Amino acid sequence: MMTSKVGMSKSEHSSPPPRLHYTSPSLLPESSDQEFDDYQRNFALLEAAADKFLKDTKTFTDAVNSMCRLVSSVMASLTKSFRQRFSHPEAASRSISLSYFIR
Repeated sequence: MMTSKVGMSKSEHSSPPPRLHYTSPSLLPESSDQEFDDYQRNFALLEAAADKFLKDTKTFTDAVNSMCRLVSSVMASLTKSFRQRFSHPEAASRSISLSYFIR
């Protein structure tokens, strides 16, 4: 059966792509190749740094989200108080202008 792209056929009996099995370098035994061992140690350090980076990124993201929720709640309460203050019929005549505070 041919598809819209030339040469791309769908097979009903196609097998899934092979899975790659990952083994952490820290679990592998030391080899007799010094260069390979050096690459293995460097990869282990890189892997540890990536894990620390992911952990720090999650902590930072959680802190920013919590700060945004706090700012949102503060702004909601401020707008609520301003709405109540200026919803009164005489609020326009009783409100103090900004020039009062700037000297």
